[in-house]
Amino acid sequence: MSRDVRDTLVSAYFHAAKRIKVFDGSISEFVRSEHYGARKILTFYRQWHGARDIPKGFHFLCYEDLHKSPETTLTNVLSFLGVKETPPDIIKSAIDFASFDNLKKAETEHKFASGILTATNGSDPQSYKVREGKVGKYSKYLNEDDIQYIDSLINDLGCEFTKPVDQGVVF
Repeated sequence: MSRDVRDTLVSAYFHAAKRIKVFDGSISEFVRSEHYGARKILTFYRQWHGARDIPKGFHFLCYEDLHKSPETTLTNVLSFLGVKETPPDIIKSAIDFASFDNLKKAETEHKFASGILTATNGSDPQSYKVREGKVGKYSKYLNEDDIQYIDSLINDLGCEFTKPVDQGVVF
């Protein structure tokens, strides 16, 4: 599964800074970090893209598609996995269960058995595993220089898997 690199970086920043506390800098520093930043993510995507023919089967999935058309996306994934027909009520039930609101509520109510899926600081909304669940909200956290830096790297180092959503990913 792929996600817009800019949104991925925002999510990764809050995970690194607020959840596992391995980064103690600004989001701008994180984006440019050789250890965590945009260049590292793009390198991963390029390697993944280059190796997509190695497995017998490969199905590319966009996080954004799950938001835009969850029923179709889930049905396509199940079909790829060999599930021939899934009743629409089962698909709807799965989507409802995995909805952002349901997962956020479960995290808030400590319903997950794993501590990995628990906020590290209940009074800090950025420390939750299920944080916002939005598509394209990177500009809320990244400044224009950060976005230009990332977009420039995407142009130089990107591949089909890293095309910004607003440019239309086609596979």
